[in-house]
Amino acid sequence: MTSRTWILQIAAASAIVLCLNMAVAYCMDPYGVMRDPRGRELRVIFSGRKAKFLLSKHYVPANYDSLIIGPSSSENWDLTAIPGFKIYNESILGANVVEEKSIVDQALSVGHFKLALCIMYPTMTSNHVINDGLDSVSSAEALGSIHLYVHEAVQVLAALHLPVGRLSAPDGATPLKQVPAYFSLVQFDPSYFHLDPVAVESYIDMLGSLRSRGARIVYIIPPLYEPCRALNAVALNDYKQSMQRILPAAPIIDLDGPDFANFRSDASNYLDCFHLTTSGAIKVDKYLTQQIPISLSN
Repeated sequence: MTSRTWILQIAAASAIVLCLNMAVAYCMDPYGVMRDPRGRELRVIFSGRKAKFLLSKHYVPANYDSLIIGPSSSENWDLTAIPGFKIYNESILGANVVEEKSIVDQALSVGHFKLALCIMYPTMTSNHVINDGLDSVSSAEALGSIHLYVHEAVQVLAALHLPVGRLSAPDGATPLKQVPAYFSLVQFDPSYFHLDPVAVESYIDMLGSLRSRGARIVYIIPPLYEPCRALNAVALNDYKQSMQRILPAAPIIDLDGPDFANFRSDASNYLDCFHLTTSGAIKVDKYLTQQIPISLSN
């Protein structure tokens, strides 16, 4: 075999593999960017930032008219029971508002949303670091990327009814790993409550974009485990007051307030100071399902 023949064979084999890869990606289309995503039920399996970025291009605006925008503390909230809204949960692990805005912008470019439930919490505005390559993700990754191959493999395993780990619901709500509760009762460093100017500006810009497309805003302050909250109550209250002065006025549902103290004092509702167990999230879902319509009617 001549070197020229060998090179041609390698090139032909590579082209066949590439074409097969693209054909599989098109057929499975786990992000809904290749085919009409209306009525499909797509899930986040791996690399949540990139997955929700790509899902938000077509799948989210085609199937949902409202959004939850927040960090991992709201990642396992499921508010599908609220009448009159189809809510998609854009929350991602460790998110700040700059990252969330990048994801939400994908949906806003083609969609119109009736409601945006925006989490008001220090981790959203303490920095503007972009993680996991979110600043460079492109639609081409839906045709070839590590996270695409993981999604495809998990879809195959799920179709075979084999264990596949932690999958989101079609509405983006993602169960948190149920591990033994861990409570680090410490006073947070002042940097935890830092108002990063870039993040704050991104929050304001995101709210403006949502409102310009018809979305009503409701702020939600998530419930911090009460012993943790008590150690940081002064700084947390200062943060809430500062954000309310900075952000455009809108209804606020404060799960950090006295009406929710009993919930916050029950350790069984928490995995740690910030994240809720499945049963705790269900209680929050039920409460918000009642309170959000009331907030909108006032």
